[in-house]
Amino acid sequence: MNWIILVVAGFCEVGFTYCLGHAKAVEGLAWWGWMAGKFMGNGIVPPDGL
Repeated sequence: MNWIILVVAGFCEVGFTYCLGHAKAVEGLAWWGWMAGKFMGNGIVPPDGL
């Protein structure tokens, strides 16, 4: 069970860094889309103010 959690966490980290890298290269509406992916990959829901 611990190995499954480790693999899932690794996939989440890869998705997080992939979205963060692409968010640095774009601006405007595309930036918001990549940042939404970053938050989903990280498992964090942004507050209502964002």
